[in-house]
Amino acid sequence: MKKPVYQQTSANHNKGVQLVELVKNIYEKEINFNRLAYIVTCDGIEEATLREFCLEAGQRVTTPEGVNFKIHTRGRELWTWGDAGNTPQKIGHFVDVPTAEKMALASYYLDLINNSTLSPVYFTEEDATQAFSKTYEQ
Repeated sequence: MKKPVYQQTSANHNKGVQLVELVKNIYEKEINFNRLAYIVTCDGIEEATLREFCLEAGQRVTTPEGVNFKIHTRGRELWTWGDAGNTPQKIGHFVDVPTAEKMALASYYLDLINNSTLSPVYFTEEDATQAFSKTYEQ
């Protein structure tokens, strides 16, 4: 019998459960985090992997251990430091470490696409060039 990717624990609270459900939806879409992506800035077009942009966008908080990602892994578990960085809580347990790490990366992807202060991500250089032209060349 195939093991489930995610096992809900009694330590989950509503916010954590909602986050894990959103992240599971992204995870199940099999997003290729190694593909090239582009963002438009006032200085031009930046090219990097989607993984790199996600890691830059991942929410960070000040914790007792210094500044860290708000959502992070501890082995096969997904944890949050909480909004203030001082209330760690386990929000999920996964079958292996790579799955937990991919779920954390999926949460950073949510941070990337839902943060209105960050530039949109484009997956072709042509789309990024058009966006740059419309935004900065007048």
